[in-house]
Amino acid sequence: MKLKADADAKQKAIEDAMSDDQRRRAAITRDLCEKTGLAAEIVDMPYMKLKKLAKEQGVPADDLKKCLDKAEVLILLGPYMKDGGMKPAATPVEEAPKVELPSQIYWSVYSGSFVVPHKERIEMILDHKGITYESIDLAECENKKERRADMEARSECKELPQLFIRGKFIGAGVDAIEELMYLNDMGDL
Repeated sequence: MKLKADADAKQKAIEDAMSDDQRRRAAITRDLCEKTGLAAEIVDMPYMKLKKLAKEQGVPADDLKKCLDKAEVLILLGPYMKDGGMKPAATPVEEAPKVELPSQIYWSVYSGSFVVPHKERIEMILDHKGITYESIDLAECENKKERRADMEARSECKELPQLFIRGKFIGAGVDAIEELMYLNDMGDL
């Protein structure tokens, strides 16, 4: 009984120190953990990493394509996880880059009318945060095929624009903007 009281007191102290936004995010995480049976570490994963984990766990690709948001991916993923959803069955292994890579935005002026505004929004946020980046127009750059192949190999995705910060894949398309805004809100940029 004392352990439960101590844990509750500790949780209350943590919540008292949080901002309103942090409290809202913590409540969403808690609700998703309860709803899906997954651990908070999984629920808090960025959207693209979560989809990659779901694929690795055997969630059918056709089902994942129908998911419109992170919560839907989590609901699909829950039954595919071992140990009551508390640990991934196979933890994805990420290789740490040997040299810190630059931040990059891959895009193409010929991809469609939505790509350029998304790219400009990403650039605006990166400029505001003082993050230097390389803007790579896949239609106009040298070594187009090699650049595209490198991008697709690193992200396992073809959608544009794609954002990498310090060599780490952040997201593609609208997901890149959402994840960038989330990282900015959390102070992780």
